[in-house]
Amino acid sequence: MSDSENNIEKISDGIISYLEFLKLFKKVKSDDIFTQELQNKNIFTYLFRQFELECYLIDKIYFDKFRKAINFNELINLLNPINEENKNKLKIELKKYLDKNPFIPNGENIKLYSEINEMKELVKNFNNYTFINKGLLNAMDVPESKLEGKMMKVSKNGKNTSLLFTSNNYQLTIEVEKKKDKNSINNRDNYILNNYFIIIIYN
Repeated sequence: MSDSENNIEKISDGIISYLEFLKLFKKVKSDDIFTQELQNKNIFTYLFRQFELECYLIDKIYFDKFRKAINFNELINLLNPINEENKNKLKIELKKYLDKNPFIPNGENIKLYSEINEMKELVKNFNNYTFINKGLLNAMDVPESKLEGKMMKVSKNGKNTSLLFTSNNYQLTIEVEKKKDKNSINNRDNYILNNYFIIIIYN
């Protein structure tokens, strides 16, 4: 298989894996909650949450450049539904497009975020960043070495979205609420994203 064919295969697989990742990312799974009342009248509530889906966080500008470079928005229309026939159509159309518009990867320039101090800054402008899966990062030619220690696991329970950073030993929980009086938000780790959303970090 030639380098060109390898590249087509890698990008196609990345696009497909990303669409499958998006479905899982949006999926809401209820926490398992157990309540127990002891003889001393104390009530204990135990909440179990699973973190199964792996993802990474990058600056949205790199994702947007990649999508434009490979004609992403047009190509994904071919994958409805995702089946073998449509996967082959995707590869054919991607090859046609890249033959006319060669893709020059810049994976070395892409920074991934996971450190707690970075995240406390990022949440001030969180809409400028995007979650992405490993398969699409491979398609963007991000070296494997850059992924080390940057992976997070995500879980949604209907009320919030939590990110677990196992390599950094902390958790970030995103609470969605109606905007309240700006003066009532005093915790320095609470940031108003826009008119409707607040992100809260829990160490």
